[in-house]
Amino acid sequence: MLDQPKIKLLTKHAFAALGYSELAYLKRVEADGEVIFVAHAADGSVLAEFGDRAAACATLVEHDLQPVSVH
Repeated sequence: MLDQPKIKLLTKHAFAALGYSELAYLKRVEADGEVIFVAHAADGSVLAEFGDRAAACATLVEHDLQPVSVH
């Protein structure tokens, strides 16, 4: 784990890249009156959209990404 002084030295780009190949941020979104779950990479780019949370989590894990919920 990074210690505090090293974290403060990260650029915005380096900070956004933390966990890029390991984490997927899952957000519940209402679109056209329907609830969908959108998976984002650490830099905020959209990876995929899913119809339900269980399918999203299963697919992300299948692709070696750990789903993390965001609100």
